[in-house]
Amino acid sequence: MSAERQQWQLKHIAVVVRDMDKAIQHYTDMGLCAAGEFRSFEVAAKATYKGHEIPLEMRISLARMGEAQLELIEASEGDNPYWDFLKEKGEGLHHLAFIVDDLEAEVARAAERGMGVLLSGSAGRGGFAYLDSAATGGTYVELMQRV
Repeated sequence: MSAERQQWQLKHIAVVVRDMDKAIQHYTDMGLCAAGEFRSFEVAAKATYKGHEIPLEMRISLARMGEAQLELIEASEGDNPYWDFLKEKGEGLHHLAFIVDDLEAEVARAAERGMGVLLSGSAGRGGFAYLDSAATGGTYVELMQRV
């Protein structure tokens, strides 16, 4: 690992789903998460997607899987990366999210390696950026500012 690159801490593994209740049941039945462990909530925020501001609305459910979380995302129809993913690829692994100490510096390093930002915004107290997935085989990498 390069001395200049910061430690990235895995935060969550995100899966886009069509039906949240069915997905929760599926992952619970698989034994990945204990029954009743998922916490669900609605997200409504503004973000920048492909260079323009969008309303970001979705239903999210989170459950612990060891040190990280499983994040299920049920996207709202419209111009957003989750709905686009669902239309183009169907349900599945969408992104891996990592906590970083300096989001701005890590995004700049990614840009130096030719990776642009697909989606960025603020969630709660910290910012986030999704790196374009062309270099990662279609799975996005989300960087989240450590707060």
